[in-house]
Amino acid sequence: MANSKLKEINFNLKTELYHLNSPAKVERHAKEGLKMITIEEVIYINYER
Repeated sequence: MANSKLKEINFNLKTELYHLNSPAKVERHAKEGLKMITIEEVIYINYER
């Protein structure tokens, strides 16, 4: 009985780990929580001396 409960807890923790480390979750947190934006266009600025 105890072994079965530990296996269930382990499965739930692994599922949560995969969910939290998913690229979509990380990107959403970066955009919403950290107010980061995606790069849409790269602009190069050359300073002449």
